[in-house]
Amino acid sequence: MWTAFRNLFSWPDRFDGLFGDVAFRTEQETGQFQHSFMEWRVKKGLNSGELLIGLAMKPDGYAGPDGSVTNYINFDLATAVRLRDKLDECIEFASRR
Repeated sequence: MWTAFRNLFSWPDRFDGLFGDVAFRTEQETGQFQHSFMEWRVKKGLNSGELLIGLAMKPDGYAGPDGSVTNYINFDLATAVRLRDKLDECIEFASRR
């Protein structure tokens, strides 16, 4: 049990995405249901000052054990660019249909 806590706190960069200040956020987009949303965010990392690209969302449907349906996932800039390119590919594919 203590090993899990030690491993969690041994990677301080995990907390950058959780506790850094939000520098910019996009307007929320509503999902298929009115209660769901998604927004992109740019946050400043705590220690390094690095900017992190994050996604805040409340999904259309959720059945998680934690009781919260707002989730965040953060990416470094290079990963965010790759994700953007993949999203653009999906949009282009759907537009051709």
